[in-house]
Amino acid sequence: QNGLFMSASTNPYDLRFPGYWTRPKATNDEVLWHAKAIEKAGLKIASLTTGFRIADPDEFMREYAIDCWKRMIEIGELMGVKVFNSELGGDRNQPELCEAKMMRSLDVLLPIFESKGMRLDIQAHPNDFYERNDDACDIVKCYDSPSFAYLYAIPHTFHYDEGIGDIAAMLKYAGKHLKHVIVADTWNYSKLFRYNANPPDLYWS
Repeated sequence: QNGLFMSASTNPYDLRFPGYWTRPKATNDEVLWHAKAIEKAGLKIASLTTGFRIADPDEFMREYAIDCWKRMIEIGELMGVKVFNSELGGDRNQPELCEAKMMRSLDVLLPIFESKGMRLDIQAHPNDFYERNDDACDIVKCYDSPSFAYLYAIPHTFHYDEGIGDIAAMLKYAGKHLKHVIVADTWNYSKLFRYNANPPDLYWS
């Protein structure tokens, strides 16, 4: 967790670390402070969650997102991170264009991940350009790279197959490319109305 070692008395840095959607602004000193705090606590980073708009329909934003990832990879090296978690992103109203944009970005980024011995685990997500499990898996499968894997998020199960909730079938479809599972309670949004928060009671609290 990003906030694990953060407190007013011990952390000289604010909560911007490590960055999401915009270029990571953490300095090397800040990164190394966190790395030392984690090591001192006897912990290691299993994975680091972040995301940049590598599937954005706007070409400027897509290229900017690639630069953001390059800096995040540098941060990962300083912290000993080997696995990153992220989302497809993009615009669900332009799936074909966003897929093309994402794959163009991956053509640049995956060789870097491979050269660093790192792995990017990606998930479909509600309101991403693809929400379905199988569509996201197909992108991972076509690269068939040890540095690119599929992440299954149980909270989004019913988005992944349009309200059916057949987890076994989706995990089987992912096959050897499934490397990461996020576990949480979930509700079938299709039974009532569409929502992205699980449980929906969060909206009324």
